Amino acid sequence: MKKTKSVLPLTLQLIIMAIVALSLIFIFRAANTGTFVSATLPAESPTSQGYPPPPTTTPFPPETTTVEPYPPPGNTAPPPATPTVAFTPTPQLSVTPLPTSPPPLNAEGFMTYLVRDGDNVAIYSLNTDADGNPKGLPTQMPLATQQPWAYGTSVLPSPNGRRFALLQFVESGDLVRIYDADTGQLEPLFKPNLPAGVGHFLGWHPDNHHVLYRVDGGHADRGLWLVNIADGVSVILANQNLLSPSRVPGSIYSGAVSPDGQKVVYGLYKNILPAATSELWLINADGSDPRLLHSSGVVFLYPMWSSDGSRIAFIGENGLMVIMADGSDLQTLSQNIVSTEYLYRPTWSPDGHTIAFITFDGPNPFTNGLTLTPTIIPPGDWHTDAFIGANIHLVDVVTGDERSLLTDGSTGNIDPVWSPDGSQIAFVSNRSGTTEMWVVNVDGSNLRQLTNADQYIRFPLWHRP
Repeated sequence: MKKTKSVLPLTLQLIIMAIVALSLIFIFRAANTGTFVSATLPAESPTSQGYPPPPTTTPFPPETTTVEPYPPPGNTAPPPATPTVAFTPTPQLSVTPLPTSPPPLNAEGFMTYLVRDGDNVAIYSLNTDADGNPKGLPTQMPLATQQPWAYGTSVLPSPNGRRFALLQFVESGDLVRIYDADTGQLEPLFKPNLPAGVGHFLGWHPDNHHVLYRVDGGHADRGLWLVNIADGVSVILANQNLLSPSRVPGSIYSGAVSPDGQKVVYGLYKNILPAATSELWLINADGSDPRLLHSSGVVFLYPMWSSDGSRIAFIGENGLMVIMADGSDLQTLSQNIVSTEYLYRPTWSPDGHTIAFITFDGPNPFTNGLTLTPTIIPPGDWHTDAFIGANIHLVDVVTGDERSLLTDGSTGNIDPVWSPDGSQIAFVSNRSGTTEMWVVNVDGSNLRQLTNADQYIRFPLWHRP
């Protein structure tokens, strides 16, 4: 039987050919429009682009960060120069304000004062009753080690009357020893930290445990220090090497801590030609936030705070001056005040209304009849010259009214201190022929003698009980 070939119908062949042709057309178009990606094709390069092109054909520039210069253009001048303050961050003083209290209701308390006992130094205490009269006899405080008397010896008691800074002049500054009345011990202020006599003692902190001291000489941190009397550890409040980078002649001459212990005021004197400048600065007790209160051409001496901390009195270009602690309302209270190396210190009344200070109401070895002006006078004999012609004046801080404390026309009266309630003033006088303690009411009445020791007396302070 003869085999024959199988032939597909013509119609089926035509259908198959049409299907193949359509498939080829679809593949070709997919490849050109980019809608088809084969897993076996290499990844598209970053520069390739399909067709039609994307709507934006120009690429964005790369993003950059613009850093603005400081200071901005047109203001390239550096900020105004201010004193640079350096301080040791540890140990820090407490930032908690110390409590302050109003004056007590009477004069009860105790006085402390310095006595020259033969050739030695002695410190005495005298209790007072509510009327300001002595309760018993003066008592010598125990001193474990005898301290020889030297020229220029002075004492500054702490606010509570239990510690005393005993000062003696040496060539390079104050030789400072701290006397503790509770133990009787007398110790140098800078036991491990600093040689004695390289600066000046400026005052006590109200916490009775720190003192304000000016460090001089070539010390790397010369300037204003707050020193812990127990261990000598210091907080540097104002570094003079940084205050005057060029080391121009100048010094911090004075300073005082506010009653709450939070602020410090100090006087900076810069002897820069052609004219010297003196500045009164206020800083926090950790050395931060320095603020200029006042400037002039004379040395600012004895800044002192009112009991509420609102005002600061000082000896300036016009005499006894006062300024608010924020730098406002500068006033001159008296041009009669004198400042000498005899350490005539003005003092505030407990209520902050009146200041007692020393002037010359009679012939004296310093002015020789010239007009009285604030001046620093070289010391002579502390036993006699400090009293000649000297007298105590009072000035009202609000009204500016000034008068003599005593109404008998006498002189030879120095070192005024207020009773705790402000009703009386004790002072040292040679009116009896020797230097003794006296007391009088603020209106000048009821003058009476407190001591009869026939010894040289100076630097009293009347403490509350």
